[in-house]
Amino acid sequence: MESRKKRIALVADEQRMPELLDWAKFNRDLLAEYEIYTIGSAVSLLTQELEINIVPVRHKVDDQKLQQSESDIDFLVVFVEASRTPFEDPDVKALLDNATFRNVPIAGNRRAADHMFPSCLALSE
Repeated sequence: MESRKKRIALVADEQRMPELLDWAKFNRDLLAEYEIYTIGSAVSLLTQELEINIVPVRHKVDDQKLQQSESDIDFLVVFVEASRTPFEDPDVKALLDNATFRNVPIAGNRRAADHMFPSCLALSE
């Protein structure tokens, strides 16, 4: 039986996007081994900067649940300003809800992302 590539979602609000981009560039070679998902304008930014395929995540308008293929995220990196709630964006809310429900590791800052990636992905094999 062939196993699928592990899926990582990278999400940041506008203020923290430079930090996420810096982290992603530092980990570019490792990230290229996985399927990478993100939302909004980050798709084109990450694709251009990393030169790897980035898959856009979109929620269904009717129930704001992720499509099945996008719900199988194995690791979520989400950098958002502490003063703002990440639940303002329905795509971020859907990713966080799904990750929490499915016990997916979530890194909320660079130190956590550095510590967890890629070791937490090996544990879920």
